[in-house]
Amino acid sequence: MSAAHDDRGVILQFPSVRRPLPRSRRPLARSFLPASPPPGGDGDEKLNKEWDLLIRVASHAWSWRDPESLDTLENAVTRLRAWVARDWSA
Repeated sequence: MSAAHDDRGVILQFPSVRRPLPRSRRPLARSFLPASPPPGGDGDEKLNKEWDLLIRVASHAWSWRDPESLDTLENAVTRLRAWVARDWSA
């Protein structure tokens, strides 16, 4: 690590090497998500839970920025896309 002086203070140069996170600090696992959308007829409660889950996994993907988080986000969007397509085709 080297340091450079600036009018505002000292600027530290950190190495740009990315190390993998320890296994215990990984974001949500794919198994956290339901395998398929719940069947219709249960009102909006289950659908709203899926939308809430989308917000949580999007936040995790934004924070972690790793392939697993993006896979989890993609799975959530895929499930919701089927519902949206069904609602808009009616």
